[in-house]
Amino acid sequence: MIPVLLRRLGLGLITLALVSLLVFATTQALPGDAAQAMLGKEATTERLAALCGSNCT
Repeated sequence: MIPVLLRRLGLGLITLALVSLLVFATTQALPGDAAQAMLGKEATTERLAALCGSNCT
């Protein structure tokens, strides 16, 4: 019973890591800025700075 649980736990961790990597790579490949997308068309420089601080591009 223990080997089955350990195998399932290991496969679950591998799956979690692969999905996380896929989501990260996909969001990095998308054009635009996440803060800009969140604020929409009425995003001002001040609101962008308030949302993401000095990390905005």
